[in-house]
Amino acid sequence: MRKHFFFICFLCLLCISCNNDDNDTSVPQVEVEVEDVGFYNLRVGNTWTYEYFRRDEFNNPSSEFSTTGITEEQEIIASQEINGEQIFTFQVTVSGVEESSSNFPAEDVTTFQVKDSLGYLVRLNEGIIFSSESNQEYLRSEELFLGVFGVLLDTEEEVEVPAGDFQCAVNEVYAVLNDQGEVSPGRDEYLYADGIGEVLYRISFVSTEIHVFEQRLIDFNFPQ
Repeated sequence: MRKHFFFICFLCLLCISCNNDDNDTSVPQVEVEVEDVGFYNLRVGNTWTYEYFRRDEFNNPSSEFSTTGITEEQEIIASQEINGEQIFTFQVTVSGVEESSSNFPAEDVTTFQVKDSLGYLVRLNEGIIFSSESNQEYLRSEELFLGVFGVLLDTEEEVEVPAGDFQCAVNEVYAVLNDQGEVSPGRDEYLYADGIGEVLYRISFVSTEIHVFEQRLIDFNFPQ
């Protein structure tokens, strides 16, 4: 009788153990490595589409903007290593230009090359386009009696464009007009979002404080 009792206890313990194993639905944790695309997201195949807008009343800061119908698509079509640096080739396709204007790019297909150098987006053979880290003033271009400078602002800005809402770093661009250091009233502003790239570009005349044109991000595609 005692042997039967121990045998029954053994069977009960075995059943309980099996039920506990069957009820264990915990999923093992798997660590997924997220690729760091960098601030500017420079990868072959990435595309950005922009549309240009014009302020309805140039001298009215509260005036609305209307589309010009001009679009610009930028695509990274190639990448190569030169002297230890990764160089990316952009192809730019501008369309929708009804009449030529110095305020907007001409309807054409062109290319340019850039690199990410210590937080600076540098356009080859031209100079720095944007700074994502250093807030030191940098030279963008220089001509006779005129220098164009940029600087990363201390505060970020949240902006809404057709492609979505983005938290952006802002670079202010201005001209130094002469040897006396006179700074232009007009300031351009480039707004970039981390991992996205350029989101908004506000364009001013050198002589006016109110920006009169905007290049807005309307779509982007990162296939990888």
